[in-house]
Amino acid sequence: MQQGSRVRVACIECAIQSAVFPLPNSAQLGLLSVNFYQVLPSLYHDRQAALPRNFPRFNAARASPSGVAPGGLIGLKYGVELQILRLIRRHHRGTQDMKASEPYRVKSYDLYGLSGISDQTLQIHFGLYEGYVKATNSLRAQLNDFMRDGKVDQEEMPAYSELNRRLGFEYNGMILHEYYFGNLRRGGSDRPSGSGGLGEAIEHSFGSFERWKADFCSVGMMRGVGWAICNVDPSSGGISNHWITLHEHGNVAGFVPVLAMDVWEHAYLLDYKPTERKQYIESFFSNIDWHIVEERLQVALSSGGAVPRGGVVTS
Repeated sequence: MQQGSRVRVACIECAIQSAVFPLPNSAQLGLLSVNFYQVLPSLYHDRQAALPRNFPRFNAARASPSGVAPGGLIGLKYGVELQILRLIRRHHRGTQDMKASEPYRVKSYDLYGLSGISDQTLQIHFGLYEGYVKATNSLRAQLNDFMRDGKVDQEEMPAYSELNRRLGFEYNGMILHEYYFGNLRRGGSDRPSGSGGLGEAIEHSFGSFERWKADFCSVGMMRGVGWAICNVDPSSGGISNHWITLHEHGNVAGFVPVLAMDVWEHAYLLDYKPTERKQYIESFFSNIDWHIVEERLQVALSSGGAVPRGGVVTS
């Protein structure tokens, strides 16, 4: 890289995590040549790149001919732009005021040996799920970086907006796959036991299990890629089936999924032809863990499960 692309930085220590960040006092400091694009990659080179979690710390004893001891001051010289200092302080405030959210971890599911859904399909499906987890973590980290100084600047808004839109896809993709894998098990059954709140809720909302199942399967047969979801409304206890396009279009605010069926083609294409989605749905029903579905229902209906929406019923 050309010498002009380097920044001459005088420093005792680049102590980004220190509590005080004084203005430069280069008269007291030695000079250290630092490649600017290595130190602050997101300023000009890649605006969406996150700053390093731990900013580089430089050894002042090697930087200064006199071997000045580390102290916590940073001096800038040779026309370094004020924006550099602003970005460093922005990162500093972020480490003080924002605790980085813990990344999501990939969950494992012991589902090999299902009826009608091959182990090879599951292996591929688990890999796709891991991709959603990684993408979700990456997007959340990038969005956190935008908010390190508590605001989104006007020039940042296009990139920030696109990341948020993408997060809806990846985030829902991750969560829905966990619902899907979670409501499957070896040796499942095609209907719940006669007793329990789930059977009563289905009976109350649809009149019979057969009518509910016919509705759910019909949702799953809709054209397009997406999901068939059985939701419960915690405010009423009502059960309803919904189509979700992709992962994020069609989710009903406040409703809680109790049963999720993936009808993207990757969920069944190794085992069935594209025109045989109905057979895949039949296999799905033979592997349902109804105990998990019942548990989800009970959690959703428990105290605190319904989020107050406000308003007064007038009729």
